[in-house]
Amino acid sequence: MEKTGKPDNTRPIRSISPRPIQPTRSSTTVPDLFVEGDKKVSLIEADKPMGRTPEQIRQELLKRRKQAGSEKLREESEIAEGFARVRKTTLYIIGVMMVAFGFWRIHVVYEGKWPLMLTWGVMAVAMMAGFGWLFWYLDNSD
Repeated sequence: MEKTGKPDNTRPIRSISPRPIQPTRSSTTVPDLFVEGDKKVSLIEADKPMGRTPEQIRQELLKRRKQAGSEKLREESEIAEGFARVRKTTLYIIGVMMVAFGFWRIHVVYEGKWPLMLTWGVMAVAMMAGFGWLFWYLDNSD
């Protein structure tokens, strides 16, 4: 046999595919794709459909609606508590200012010489208000 100067075409033929060819998996173990909670999801499980029935989907939607409703109620109650706190503080400040104004007005009118009956009346009203507040506070379940 004679050898000619032409090279042998023994090289493998390249494919002209736009994407590189992915090697096939021949092993039985599949690497983990991602971890979801305590469960590892593999490539094979990720390709499977979710497997949820319409009943499960409906239950999930109802659960989400209940959670949204309870969240809305919680937010509304927090807003109401904030308004109650502001109202309580405002009324307390107004009450203290009214008492201070009453004391100042009586002091200006009588020039530091209070009448005896008015003094007893103011003391009696102050004591009744104090006891009323005390009983209310003890009975209140805040």
